[in-house]
Amino acid sequence: MITVQGDYGEGGGAIVRLSAALSALTGKPVKITNIRAKRCSPGLREQHKRGILAVAELCNAETKNVEVGSTEIEFIPGKIKKNAVHVNIGTAGSVGLVLQALLLPCFKADKEVRIEIKGGGTLGLWSPNVLYTKHVLFPMIEKLGFKAEMDVKRHGFFPRGGAEVSVKTHPAKEKELNIEKRGELLKVKGISLSSAGLKKREVAERMKRSARQILGKKLSCPIKIDVEYVDAYDNGCGILLMAEHENCIIAWDALGALGKRAEAVGKEAAEGLLLHLSGPGTVDDYMSDQLLPYMALAGGSFCFNSLTSHAKTNMWLIEKFLPVKFNVEGSRISVEKR
Repeated sequence: MITVQGDYGEGGGAIVRLSAALSALTGKPVKITNIRAKRCSPGLREQHKRGILAVAELCNAETKNVEVGSTEIEFIPGKIKKNAVHVNIGTAGSVGLVLQALLLPCFKADKEVRIEIKGGGTLGLWSPNVLYTKHVLFPMIEKLGFKAEMDVKRHGFFPRGGAEVSVKTHPAKEKELNIEKRGELLKVKGISLSSAGLKKREVAERMKRSARQILGKKLSCPIKIDVEYVDAYDNGCGILLMAEHENCIIAWDALGALGKRAEAVGKEAAEGLLLHLSGPGTVDDYMSDQLLPYMALAGGSFCFNSLTSHAKTNMWLIEKFLPVKFNVEGSRISVEKR
């Protein structure tokens, strides 16, 4: 059994999610200790629990102590045989974080797998929103041979969540990918999304106008940002901006909050995107840690703007489960088989 210190690095829930995913993927049992010990509320939260139990369902795993508040758990995987997984999130916990745990082992099934998630939030603080997962992560990992599709039937926002999301994964066909140059900037696309309850205040249009005005002063490529209003139990909004290059997608987003003007949300996303475009990275800071497990399986390299604590932790953790070694040279990460 592999033992993982849950307080390593930033000591967040990512260690728990990736440990469960890698355990299911490799068949190696894992014990995780000191879970989220550095957080003000240590131990598992609802979305961590749901993610782990969903992976356990996928591979018929035995689990120990997987409860909200647990600071030590065990995960003993079986074979990945299921072709459907159903997840119910009773809070506004992140749908994107649950998918982080589930996707990797689903790709190693010998047939298509359907993931049905009910409840939870699609856009939230400190977590990948599903717009990014669908429009940025999925196209990038497809270059490595991991194909998935997503259908967002209902969005969910804090505090009640209530999302409905369906994902289908296909068996992996790994292929090495080296992304060391972005290539020409072809266009910038975006999605400015808001709950229907904010339509009278034109929140989505205001986020779009603000972002477009800032991007238009710096970029000469075509810029197209779509406006979407969606039904949801609670009000919420956010904007995702994607710079499509010949070889990669660089993206950044921003989330609305009570008392935060729509114009400020659009400005935050646009300035974040421009900051990333000024550096050498062929992936954005959100992507660097999420891409690492797939690159460990398929092989390859990419360049980053800043080496995040999440990326450092993920490299450390992946090397515990897989016979690979990550090399960091300047702004470049590559992986080699051991």
